[in-house]
Amino acid sequence: MAAPRFRRYFVVILVLLIAPTGCDSATSLPDVGLSTSSTVRPSTSSSAGVSASPSATLSASSAVNLNVTPSTSLYDTPFVSTVTGLSAGQQATLRMTSTAQDGAVWSSQATFRAGPDGRFDTTAAPVDGAYGSADPMGLVETLTPGHSAIFHWASPWTMTETVQVNGTTVASAVLTRRTPAEVGVRRTALRPPSGGVYGEMFSPYTAGARPGPAVVVFGGSEGGLSVATLEAGILASHGYPALALAYFGEPGLPATLNLVPLEYFATAARLLAGQPGVDGKRIVLWGASRGAEAALLAAAHFPTVIRAVIAGAPGAEAVAGIPSASTAAWTLAGRPVPTAPAGEFDRQSATSAATIPVENISGPILLVCGGQDEVWRSCANSAVIDARLAAHHRPAATLLRYPQAGHYVDFGVPYLPGTASTSIGADGRVISGGGTFQADQAARADSWPRVLSLLTALKS
Repeated sequence: MAAPRFRRYFVVILVLLIAPTGCDSATSLPDVGLSTSSTVRPSTSSSAGVSASPSATLSASSAVNLNVTPSTSLYDTPFVSTVTGLSAGQQATLRMTSTAQDGAVWSSQATFRAGPDGRFDTTAAPVDGAYGSADPMGLVETLTPGHSAIFHWASPWTMTETVQVNGTTVASAVLTRRTPAEVGVRRTALRPPSGGVYGEMFSPYTAGARPGPAVVVFGGSEGGLSVATLEAGILASHGYPALALAYFGEPGLPATLNLVPLEYFATAARLLAGQPGVDGKRIVLWGASRGAEAALLAAAHFPTVIRAVIAGAPGAEAVAGIPSASTAAWTLAGRPVPTAPAGEFDRQSATSAATIPVENISGPILLVCGGQDEVWRSCANSAVIDARLAAHHRPAATLLRYPQAGHYVDFGVPYLPGTASTSIGADGRVISGGGTFQADQAARADSWPRVLSLLTALKS
């Protein structure tokens, strides 16, 4: 079996918009190619650079009220909608709509039953609708498109929520998700040859803050920047400088996932280490799928440059390149990195020449996997990684295992619209990522704050 080409297909393609409108001019990063840069200083102050508005309430009826708390927040902040003023046991439908830049209206809805006090909130399970289990963010996660399959968010991203009783709208509220730019994050495009990397630097507004950890974020075998810009932008919104990195499939980089130098990731880490507000001894690599493989390999071979690793849906061995399975995916010092034999990319060997020497990693390792991963057995791979660490008397990795989730558990930011994901095999076959959509969403909601906790711990 040929190693699969893990190209992701989301019905929702996530596009992070940081517009320069109304921004101050920004200082260029040293020794890098500057394509775009913008700065917005936050109008509110908090440790994360944003304060959430307490709630929004708007009623079209003197009896029924809808309250959303908080009404203004970052993309990764959960909110709860509460409806009051109904009769005991009365059913009402919550409907959410949001308009994309192209004018397409995305929508979702769920019906709830009021309790004896005439109220309900979205922490309860709906009795009918787009999702079936209790999930305060279910309406956002199940937003589906009208005529467009690509949601380009406006800045800010707004959603309208309405309460309908017997088909009549009786209350409504508008809630806002703030972009990184709106909380002071500066985005700078980096392009080779200047600086040596292809990426987007996200720098938080951290005037007076002491230097802290920073993260290089990259995706898997889909190539390009993929979803890394979204994760990097939200990390910067929380005060952590982040570099969204492409490592193939962009101008100036290898065209395919073949013979990509591991030194490239060390170059990116050193570049990030030199930025304002960054403690150069606390650089984290965060990779997903084949990117997780790259993150573990780079951290193992450059332990003085890279302090910690977050690996989503990881492999335990270096495997073949894409599309050429006869060529290594990675090189080190100009030589191909040993890889598992073609067709044996998922064999869970802890002692082969291709096994990643994770015992050389100098800091904490966070592994995130789905028990129903159908691309490769990432939870079994995680167990191999931990076994190898134990065999070399190294601290155990932190393993977040989600039994019902699939391969796309590795997509970090929670509370975003989307549907089940698939991948494309080397022979063109569609390959399921496995798991369920609800389990993947729940895993992201659980793992994302743990990522933030790891970064907080690295501050000390």
